This record gives sequence, C-alpha cells and structure tokens, in this order.
Amino acid sequence: MRLLLIKSYLLRKKRHYVALEKHKQVFEGYVLKISFCKSPFLVSKLGISVSRKCGKAVLRNRFKRQIKEIYRIYRNELIYPVNLNIRPNCSLQSISFEMIKQDFLTFLTDLTH
Repeated sequence: MRLLLIKSYLLRKKRHYVALEKHKQVFEGYVLKISFCKSPFLVSKLGISVSRKCGKAVLRNRFKRQIKEIYRIYRNELIYPVNLNIRPNCSLQSISFEMIKQDFLTFLTDLTH
C-alpha cells in the first residue's frame, strides 16, 4: 500500500485554521509545538506554520517537507481524525529529521493515552 499525502489531507482555508485555534489543545515538544483538535472531517488534516523569524526560505521549506513526510508515514497511527497545526519551537538550523520524528511520535503516544 502506498501512503500518499494528497491536498485533501492538508488544511488550506483560513476558516479551518480559525476553527482549530478556537478549539485547540496544545502539545509542546522539544522542537515542535502542535495545536490539535478533533476534526469535523472524516480524515485528519495537517497544517504547517513557519515564521520568517525561524530561518531562511530554504530551511523553512526543508522543515515543511520533513513534517509532511513524517505525517505521511504516521497519519494512520492517529486513533481518530484530528486537525493539526505544527510549528517549530526553535531555530530551524538546530533541528534534525530525527528530532522532529521523535517529537511527533511522542505526540502520538500522548494522544492515545
């Protein structure tokens, strides 16, 4: 089975981000800050917010690609549909793929308990 990340799995509209901020719970890991709430949709949706303060465009885009890859692999681990908005906690130069993955897996274990 191929795991694809298609556009329907991403938060695109401003109203979805506003609804997420209104009903959010927050998980704060070592390198990630994840806002989440139950999704009104049948699938989980992902949003990524990266400020220009976090680094240059190359680093911001790399962070987004890494988040999308981790989400693509582990989205089936979510026990119920949730909307997620993921932001970095610190400078992007000091963040590795493994650190992001570890924080996301910690979030998944916290979500299931």
